[in-house]
Amino acid sequence: MRALCVKGLVVVLMSIFVAGCAAKTEEQSEVPAGASGVVYEIFVGSFADSDGDGVGDLKGIEGKLDYLESLGVSGIWLTPVHPSPSYHHYDVIDYLAINPAFGTMADMDSLIAAMHKRGMKLYLDLVINHTSSQHPWTKEHPEWYAEKNFFGEHMPELDLDNADVREEIWKIVAFWLGKGVDGFRLDAALHYYEANHESNIAFLTWLNDTVKGIKPDAYIVAEVWTDFSFLKNYYASGVDSFFDFGLSDATGDITAAVQNKKGALLAQRMASHCQDIAERNPAGIDAVFLSNHDQARSGGFLLKDEHKRLAAAVMLFAPGKPFLYYGEEIGMRGSGRDENKRMAMQWGEGNDCASPADCDYTSQITDTVASQEAEEDSLLHCYRALLRERANYPWLSEGGLTVEALDLGDPALFALHVRGGEEGQELCILHNFSDTEKQIPALPVTSSQTTLAPYASRILPAGSQ
Repeated sequence: MRALCVKGLVVVLMSIFVAGCAAKTEEQSEVPAGASGVVYEIFVGSFADSDGDGVGDLKGIEGKLDYLESLGVSGIWLTPVHPSPSYHHYDVIDYLAINPAFGTMADMDSLIAAMHKRGMKLYLDLVINHTSSQHPWTKEHPEWYAEKNFFGEHMPELDLDNADVREEIWKIVAFWLGKGVDGFRLDAALHYYEANHESNIAFLTWLNDTVKGIKPDAYIVAEVWTDFSFLKNYYASGVDSFFDFGLSDATGDITAAVQNKKGALLAQRMASHCQDIAERNPAGIDAVFLSNHDQARSGGFLLKDEHKRLAAAVMLFAPGKPFLYYGEEIGMRGSGRDENKRMAMQWGEGNDCASPADCDYTSQITDTVASQEAEEDSLLHCYRALLRERANYPWLSEGGLTVEALDLGDPALFALHVRGGEEGQELCILHNFSDTEKQIPALPVTSSQTTLAPYASRILPAGSQ
């Protein structure tokens, strides 16, 4: 058997070792468009500026599609794009318009068309728990609002039981689905009925049926920031995915496993959660991530380079749909106030966006996309290598998976046996969470033993040797 070794990356047939990762070589194939299943989150105002005003915009995003396609992502989630009085835009004034700072509706149409031409999907943030206090509805229809007000007076909360409100929500989702948007991320879904889980699930069932009634293949992922013991029951709503917050952040299960060398425990956790999801929604898909716009960036709490790469491999090969926060692929940092978590993407081209005005973070990395493009063994190239390999298994991002944790007799070894897809595919996902080489016994997909280098990962499809 012939293997290709490049600066710590070893590709053997359809398997991959990731101890360092590397740049693409001529013997490695391009990423099939849209095949990886990975979604890239963009905080719009901080990503790419097309007109030199310091604010990221839709044309800027379209101008970076070559980069995103080369990275290997399948889709993009945009934080709110609508008119809003705040820098974060989660207080919407008009759901059927584009914030002038981000461009025009024609720019949105152009972005959607350009993405679809590349086989990529676009998901919009749908903020319907509350509106801006400046939304015309607050004066024209005060009866549409609830008495609860979790997010403050500037973001009054809608009465989601009101029939007229539901009619407006139908109009909003129908408008954007008609534009070609491929689905939605639901903001603050835990607060629809202020953590009344039964009422939240009932509303999400209605919303899922409403969206799928317009576009059956639309994808929905919801933010329900609560313990998985409650979250798992939300899958009964039929919503495709819920963000798995227990895996994310500095205190999440992925970081804890990486830092404490507890791979086996993490594999058991992932398998158990996948089973819980499948029992409530056979088509349910876990939404896995390391950090997002509300959390400290993973580059700031995964400080060792080998930890960053291992965590990336774990997240990107988790059964389900991985979400990658912009700049995570180059190790961007940011913590403290929210503005610090949403700083300008570090392109290194001399025309980067300005970071949010109240940002006070001073420990940002000096690496940029440009500098990491030129470095053969950079974190950026590691992410590319991982995404290329993930693209070989698009069924990993589908529902209906059977996931089993394998006990290899070593607490540092992560091993999952995953089956799914229309053709009954299967593979084993291995990660070594230790700094020593490990011996791996024969697995359900293999007939021989193998070794796994420190902090390395290997993806083994059925029939591997």
